[in-house]
Amino acid sequence: METDIQSNKLELLGKLAATLSHEIRNPLSVLKLNLHFLKIYSENVDKESYDIILACEVALERITKLMENILEFSRRPLDELEVTSINEIIEQAIVILNPVATKNSILFDKQLGENIMPLSVNRNKILQVILNLLTNAIEASNNGGNIIVKTARSEKNGSAIIRLVVEDFGIGIKESDKENVFKEFYTSKKTGTGIGLSVCKKLLEEHKAEIYFESQYGKGTRFFVDFPELNNR
Repeated sequence: METDIQSNKLELLGKLAATLSHEIRNPLSVLKLNLHFLKIYSENVDKESYDIILACEVALERITKLMENILEFSRRPLDELEVTSINEIIEQAIVILNPVATKNSILFDKQLGENIMPLSVNRNKILQVILNLLTNAIEASNNGGNIIVKTARSEKNGSAIIRLVVEDFGIGIKESDKENVFKEFYTSKKTGTGIGLSVCKKLLEEHKAEIYFESQYGKGTRFFVDFPELNNR
């Protein structure tokens, strides 16, 4: 049931993203042309005004990149598997969530391993999982905190795996709540459906991946996702 709900949400997001992309691209193009025009005549403005032009240009590029990532996310078929890098999906998720993190003075500390083997996954579904984990970490963190996002090659039960770790230093999870974290419709938040992590678990099980966590109340939480390497599936 929950995966069907999420699939419907993804389909609606795809239609919405396509519409928004079309509507937003035109005014973005106008802004880009005007900024380019202002830069041509920048010799006639003072340094403070020129810095404002550059800041607007950077912000415009961020909006454009964000729209490209959302549109790419929405276009992919829901059941399509592809061989891809987990690090690339993480980078895409961080681009999408950076505005929210920045607003809350939170920094992503990326510790992405080199020479990570590619995985055969549904990019949409794994992106959804990573977005959920990062969003939870942002919501749990205090303003000004860091969120560590790490990938590494490891071994588990004699088989090679790719391990993703998302660690925050926020409020943590109470001992009494830990056994309920992956249960359907359970949430400790004042607002929320309680299906986020339960759906993540189901999506990862489809990929023969495992999710688990460590947490100390008042100190933070560390989520782990272990993916089997491509030749071990």
